[in-house]
Amino acid sequence: MTEKNREEMTKVRIAAGTPGKGHELLRRLVGTWDIVGRTWMEGPAGPVSESWGVIETRWLIPGLWIQDEVKTEMMGRPFHGFGITGYDNVKRKYVGVWLDGMSTALLAMEGNLDSTGKTLLLFGTASDPVSGEHDKLLGFITRFRDTDHHVFEIRDYSLSPEGAKTMEIEYTRRK
Repeated sequence: MTEKNREEMTKVRIAAGTPGKGHELLRRLVGTWDIVGRTWMEGPAGPVSESWGVIETRWLIPGLWIQDEVKTEMMGRPFHGFGITGYDNVKRKYVGVWLDGMSTALLAMEGNLDSTGKTLLLFGTASDPVSGEHDKLLGFITRFRDTDHHVFEIRDYSLSPEGAKTMEIEYTRRK
């Protein structure tokens, strides 16, 4: 390998790890958020379960990766979850992982902002412990209302072609 090739490879690697336009959205999400969650355990026609809690979103690696930590209650039990989100400069997509105390599965997702820049659409697959299904396609949709409010939804595409809403969380920035 020539010195010139090494220099070019170094430039490409540095560019891949440099925050860019895609990372601006992550900056908006950093903060403390009060949340109201709604879950439809029996599908959208079933009863809704509500919960309240707090999500702390902070930089894991400044400018590149954020981490979410949520503490709330779900199904009458304490709930603790942890997520990591970033923007992959090579894929040109948002990527993330999620894990929590109600599952032993690691959920990976990826996607992009819609053309308006106000909705983040991520997709991933998960196993369902209740039905025993593996690799169910799920949608993770964040609708940005303003800098202090957004709504997150989980949609299950095994229940309907348009994705049945199974969870919704309203975020309000704590001042």
